[in-house]
Amino acid sequence: MHERQQQALLAEQERIGAIHGAELGRRQATATLELTVQQQQLDQRLRELQAEVAAVVEKARAVSPDLIAALQAFGDRALAEKMAESMAPLAILGGESVAEVLARLLRGSPLARLLPGAANEPAKS
Repeated sequence: MHERQQQALLAEQERIGAIHGAELGRRQATATLELTVQQQQLDQRLRELQAEVAAVVEKARAVSPDLIAALQAFGDRALAEKMAESMAPLAILGGESVAEVLARLLRGSPLARLLPGAANEPAKS
């Protein structure tokens, strides 16, 4: 009788061990799957960040000193044009041409180079 109880207890322990082993196997499989999914998400995010960095670098390369100079020149010309329009009534009242009024106003500034001969003319008193 005692031997049967021990065998029954041993069989029960083996079943409990098998169940516990199966449960541990499932937990390990779940953890492995979660880690794999997280690694794939991290890899995807890394690829996205690398693509964003590459795009920013490419955009930065496009902004060359020549492009900046061209944009500055266009802006300067537009400003000089607007100034000429606004100075026209003043020039008419003063008996001078718009170019003379602008040349006197812009003398010594970077915009003076936009007016032909403005940088070289002496100031009128």
